[in-house]
Amino acid sequence: MSGVVINGRFLTRPVTGVERYAGEITRQLVSMRDDLTVLHPNRPLHEFNSCRVPMRRVGGGSGHSWEQIALPLHLRRSQRPTLLSLANVGPMRYRRQLVVIHDCSPLRHPHWFTRQFVTAYRAIWPQLTKHAAQIVTVSEFSRQEIVELLGVPADRIAVAGGAVAPDLLDSTDADIPRQDFVLAVSSRQTGKNFERLLVALTRPELENIPLVIVGKKPGQFADPRLEERIARRRHTRLAGYVSDEELRQLYRTARLFVFPSLYEGFGLPPLEAMACGCPVVAARAASIPEVCGAAAEYVDPTDIDSIADGVSRVYSDSARREALIRTGYEVARRHSWSRSASVISACCDAIHEGRELLFRESGNNILSRDGLAQNSEVRGVSDHIARY
Repeated sequence: MSGVVINGRFLTRPVTGVERYAGEITRQLVSMRDDLTVLHPNRPLHEFNSCRVPMRRVGGGSGHSWEQIALPLHLRRSQRPTLLSLANVGPMRYRRQLVVIHDCSPLRHPHWFTRQFVTAYRAIWPQLTKHAAQIVTVSEFSRQEIVELLGVPADRIAVAGGAVAPDLLDSTDADIPRQDFVLAVSSRQTGKNFERLLVALTRPELENIPLVIVGKKPGQFADPRLEERIARRRHTRLAGYVSDEELRQLYRTARLFVFPSLYEGFGLPPLEAMACGCPVVAARAASIPEVCGAAAEYVDPTDIDSIADGVSRVYSDSARREALIRTGYEVARRHSWSRSASVISACCDAIHEGRELLFRESGNNILSRDGLAQNSEVRGVSDHIARY
């Protein structure tokens, strides 16, 4: 086996931000390269219906056991191809590998997760970042987190962020009437900060505003206090997991979108809302200001009054909503799946050729040893300069 192998473990999990990123990057790479193969355990929950990419089930087991044992064993028997792990983890000791680490929340906020989950990441990540040929992350914020919490030199880490689907950017929503509800899209784990949002919405002028929460049912990281508070609020609807088209309609009809999260490596939902013309109220925390720029009404996610003030201001002020909508379209268009996939593709080529990439925070070209630009397709795709 030669070319680039994509670690398809993410296909066996429900779609959250990480899985969506992995899927979109794979789709873009399929349009750029003809040497891709997806290897996966079990039967995938979802496939690439619009992509022509070979997919193979290999080995036995599932989860971490497949990823740490069956997958690397198969790769070593197959001429050690370049492995692309897009969803936070990969085989710990497989060197010809590019791994995308989206954020360091299990290390930064271990109390949000189960002990078993945190223990697994504390064991895997130090070995993975030591041995993998290339580390990629999704924001400058996450880059600094990886430097601080995992001790990876900054010049070993490339940034290739998320974006929104082209059909969202190409749509026109001016004629769709807005309704009076507030929309939130996220899992309901503690770090998403829904409990403070619900307290903020008890303010008299906000208590009768409908809130629609989209996201999968709470699992092992559920916040029991949040579930109790949701049950007590009459005007909260749990939409659960919805299709892409249903989500698109919610973005297009909500009066505003609220994103009070305490910690994000990137955070796709605010960008999706912007692309659909929905004004955004967001936390001034982690990577969120880096991603949203000037297109959000920012609040302090630890301050209930600040959250309430932000929601109230945007909900009641049509001029502010229109300004956020205009800026939101501009910000959403700045992010590109194609540019991020080009960064990752160039890194895969360097791994295949045995070249080491060193990334800096200024400049935007990839240079060869003799200083000449290599792979003009990736010029301008990130805020880094890579030298060999």
